[in-house]
Amino acid sequence: DIFRDVQRRFIWTPDLVTFGKEEDWRSYAEEVKRGEVIEDDCDAHALTCADLAIEQGVAKGRIRVARCLTEEGQRDPASPLYDHLVCLIDDDGDGFTMVLDCRQRTVLPWNRVPYRWHSFRRMSDPRGPDGKLIWHAMSEIGVSIEIARPRAPVPPMVAMTANELRLAQVDAMLPARRAGPYISKPM
Repeated sequence: DIFRDVQRRFIWTPDLVTFGKEEDWRSYAEEVKRGEVIEDDCDAHALTCADLAIEQGVAKGRIRVARCLTEEGQRDPASPLYDHLVCLIDDDGDGFTMVLDCRQRTVLPWNRVPYRWHSFRRMSDPRGPDGKLIWHAMSEIGVSIEIARPRAPVPPMVAMTANELRLAQVDAMLPARRAGPYISKPM
């Protein structure tokens, strides 16, 4: 599994320490395939997961990297609306989006991470005429932001949709954890 392979080899280290500069975005897909250890930050984790997913045949249009503000809200003065980058992979046709995130112990549904979503870029998006990455507001895909509420436990023996069943299975695998201050949900 992509997430497990990357996570096993990933040591979070700020770009300033690794490269001597504030930002350096790169993928380590080849290094992961060779079993090498990666020392980098969230953007490297997200881009590596995205590139490995593409290599495994996931359509580029189903893979996004997304900028968000974590529950800790460690805003950078250079980018005050977000402080973290994750890889999002849309499931085949059922509208279920999974988050591959260096801050989590497992893959989670996008609406179960305590982040305030800012913007995204599909891996299929071309660069702009100036060569820069083109980012889309999360509102373009119907995402709004609201304050998180504690989630009620899933009652046993109830009819559930496929997505609800998958969420319940993910919840059952995770240790109890404090919800962050923000969570996103579809409009």
